[in-house]
Amino acid sequence: MDVTHKARGVLASAREAAGRVLPGRAAEKNPLDPSRPGPHGVSQTLTIARPPQEVLTACRDPRVLSRLLGDLGRVETGEGDRITFVLSSEGEEMSVDTRAVEREDGVEFRRLADPVAGDGDAEVARPEDDTEGGPTGAAGESALLAVRVLPAPRDLGSEVRFELDLPAGAVAFTLLYRLRALLQTGEIPTLRPQPAAREEDR
Repeated sequence: MDVTHKARGVLASAREAAGRVLPGRAAEKNPLDPSRPGPHGVSQTLTIARPPQEVLTACRDPRVLSRLLGDLGRVETGEGDRITFVLSSEGEEMSVDTRAVEREDGVEFRRLADPVAGDGDAEVARPEDDTEGGPTGAAGESALLAVRVLPAPRDLGSEVRFELDLPAGAVAFTLLYRLRALLQTGEIPTLRPQPAAREEDR
């Protein structure tokens, strides 16, 4: 299954869907704005045959998160505890500044409050998103990505749940699929053509 292709397609087509999903934003030039919360959260759960602590350690590492995103984007560290998700869609890049917040059962990457227009030093508090779709934290913050890790039944490893506040369910599955492959095999699968050792006679 080409989950990367499917995820890219969903993320790219989300611009059109966002006009219906995000009320009042259809007229904007870029309705898919991952820096702002909305009632469009998705979640996926997968069993990974690794201990919960190992899974959590991987999910906290920006380098691992960048590998999971692949051609969908990257994750960068900034000053202090700032972690920036740079998401790619149709040749455009959209940045979301977050901070990692530890939870008893996982970690959340919560959006930082937006600067007030015309005042780069002040920040505006964003009301909590109390919809079912978006995981939330303190007032003015909502989680772009929330990771929940619990022991799987019958000692099968970990039950890992990704909650992603974007109208793109396939992306959440892609990240989990790649995380499982990376932790269980040490590699992330790819369908890109590989150089052949010999020429075909065809």
